[in-house]
Amino acid sequence: MSREELYLYDVLNKYQVNNSAKNLAFNTFKPVIQQWAGLHLLDFDFSGSTAKGTEVSCSSDFDFFISLSTSTPDSLSQIFNSLFNKLSGYSDISIRKQNVSIGVTWQGQKIDLTPGKKHSGNTNYHSVYKNKTDSWTQTNIQQHINIVRGSQRINEIKLAKIWRENHQLEWPSIFLELFVIDSLRGHLQNNLAANFAKVLTDIFTTVETKFIQDPSNTNNILSNDLNQSEKIRLRNQAYTSLQSRTWSHVVW
Repeated sequence: MSREELYLYDVLNKYQVNNSAKNLAFNTFKPVIQQWAGLHLLDFDFSGSTAKGTEVSCSSDFDFFISLSTSTPDSLSQIFNSLFNKLSGYSDISIRKQNVSIGVTWQGQKIDLTPGKKHSGNTNYHSVYKNKTDSWTQTNIQQHINIVRGSQRINEIKLAKIWRENHQLEWPSIFLELFVIDSLRGHLQNNLAANFAKVLTDIFTTVETKFIQDPSNTNNILSNDLNQSEKIRLRNQAYTSLQSRTWSHVVW
């Protein structure tokens, strides 16, 4: 293995997530959510990067999805704001509204909690609130998990997330994950340095124009979740990273 590869694997190891902390977070927040949702709660479980295996400790440490029954009477915006108000009552956490989730900082851990209302019938489809636009979208969390876990691009996705966090860039994770998978389609596995360089090249050349849609909802254009200035920041940082002589100036 080359020195470049060894360095990138060292970076990945640096940002591994602690499993005992993950279990503690689950056991702490589940009763809070059960009390908040009552009989409307269908499920509370790991989702997002945690379930996909793409979690890195410098980003949100743990992602949870809260599945509410289709009979939940409140609107999606009411559900979102009610969860925020519930969590704001705890003095040992700090919270913030994000696009589709409530971000929580608890005991040094960054946690995302996303509530969704399940569609009727035997389906994994849910409707979730989009706080940025005061709208809603349909999504299928389990389909996202299956696509990413089956992509065999976990390490490259993790590096892209570390790069995003190191350089304080805005890039929603599902958009990032699908971008990386598409960028490396047909490329060899176990070629981490070359593959990550390919991802950076594609960010520089295509992130402003790349069309990425939610595989579970073709009307949800994930690439529209970043505005033009945010995409330009990604492009410019990718260019700077590609000009760097060592990986230590790209991710650390």
